[in-house]
Parts: sequence; C-alpha cells; structure tokens
Amino acid sequence: MNKKGIMKIIEATTAILIVASVLFINYNSGIVENKPDYSENARDILEELANDVGLRDEVLDYEENEAIPQSITAFIEERKPVYLSSSARICDVGDVCGLSDFVGDVFSAERIISSNLTTYDPKIIRLFLWEEQ
Repeated sequence: MNKKGIMKIIEATTAILIVASVLFINYNSGIVENKPDYSENARDILEELANDVGLRDEVLDYEENEAIPQSITAFIEERKPVYLSSSARICDVGDVCGLSDFVGDVFSAERIISSNLTTYDPKIIRLFLWEEQ
C-alpha cells in the first residue's frame, strides 16, 4: 500500500495550520486601542498660566489649605476642552500634590512657579484632566 499521498496531505495541512496560527497571533497583538492623551492639553494650559504675570503672582501668594483662586480656575476653564473635567492643586515643592479620589483615566501635568521680580517662594501647580463617565 502506498500511503505517501495521505502523508503529504497531512504535512501540508499541519504546515498551513501553523502558519495561520502565527499570523493570527501576530495580527491580534498588533491591534492597540487608541486612547487620547490629554496631558499635552494640561501642559499647554500651565505654560500659558506661567507666562501670565498676574496669575504667577497669585500662585506664589497662595497659602496652603486655601481654595484655588477664582482667576486661576476661570483661566483653566476657558482653555480646557468642554468635554473634560478638571481640578487643580497648588503645593509647596517638597509636598505630595495629587488627587484624593478619581474615576477612570486622569491625565495630569505640573509646573513649578518659582519666583517673580520680588518674591522667591517656589510652588508647584498641578492640573488634572479627565473625561466624565
């Protein structure tokens, strides 16, 4: 009996299955969910804030446990996209400056405001942006 033909069919089928498996695994691992990164928006807002002399003075005059000045909050609200929520914190340079609670992906950026012409009292202003869910 000649079984060479059946063996070649089995070998070819096995080779096709191996190649198809490798291609399928590589295809699925290459798909990456594209999520937006809003930290660039936060950096741009903080850059503008740092260039405004009046807002720099307000950051430097900020005392711990006070509310963020309304002018800074309004400045941030004007410049952030409407579909994002935001929160800002001002801390001393050595302090931990984070959010106490949040839901979902939060993007943040920070900027050190160190001085103006008369005052040297460095502060960190950190901006948090997230999509409401």
